[in-house]
Amino acid sequence: MVLGLTTSVGSVLYSIVATFVGVVADTSKSATATLYYSYRYIPIYGEVYYDDYYDGLGWYDHAVSVARQTFGHYWGTLIGTDNIQRQATYDNPNPRLTQLAPHWINEPWIAAKAYNQWYYGLPYYYEDWND
Repeated sequence: MVLGLTTSVGSVLYSIVATFVGVVADTSKSATATLYYSYRYIPIYGEVYYDDYYDGLGWYDHAVSVARQTFGHYWGTLIGTDNIQRQATYDNPNPRLTQLAPHWINEPWIAAKAYNQWYYGLPYYYEDWND
């Protein structure tokens, strides 16, 4: 993919700082736009307070419910009529999508699940947005 002419490191550094405001794109040269995604995972822990033989008295996790938020990040380049390549990024602070685990908003359920896992000696309980 041809992005245009970049002749020095200086022009690339300049393009990072430059904005597209007031720039006239040279339509005879290539331009790109790319969308990237990032994720934020938000756990809600179910904890049980008890005296552990090795670690002592305290709160211990026995269940977790995890939600996922998806964020969009945009990156683009163009070459202006002055033959300088410019690029810009935009990071959207608002999630594009929020995916909840089945019990993520039900903290009493998660706390009860943690207690049951501990009381009956069951393995750690995990659920996420795919469940």
